[in-house]
Amino acid sequence: MKHSVCLNNFICEKAKHIIDKQKEKVNKGLKHFCKPAYEATIPVILYPDDNKNQPLERFGNIGEIVEDEYGCFQTKFFRFEKVDEEECIAVLSLLRPLDEGGCLVDDICDVYRLERTRFCIKVDLSTISDVQLLSPVLVERQFPHPSPK
Repeated sequence: MKHSVCLNNFICEKAKHIIDKQKEKVNKGLKHFCKPAYEATIPVILYPDDNKNQPLERFGNIGEIVEDEYGCFQTKFFRFEKVDEEECIAVLSLLRPLDEGGCLVDDICDVYRLERTRFCIKVDLSTISDVQLLSPVLVERQFPHPSPK
């Protein structure tokens, strides 16, 4: 018996709804263009059943496989990419948390911008108790220009 379908169908439905909203946001911009310049992202924080007070946290670019200016990073921020509704499994991309200066941050309250990455994880949504939606502005926002001295 697939326990995830019975016990936590609400989280699966919420994930599917978020993916649909991301697609809808992209499609709204298509009336004048052949294809969108970007894919909409609704950032989320996930809270696991076993520790409802602490967000799910994962690492990206372990061993610095991809050469970039950041290297290995830790994040609590994700983007739903797809959901297997039968199995209640989601593929999420890791969002890189950056401060106003473009540096990696660990503290949630210091995040100015979230940057999409190619790093993904699979999560059994039956182990998730809550999904917190964040503003897409966190992904779309540009870094402020340095103030002249």
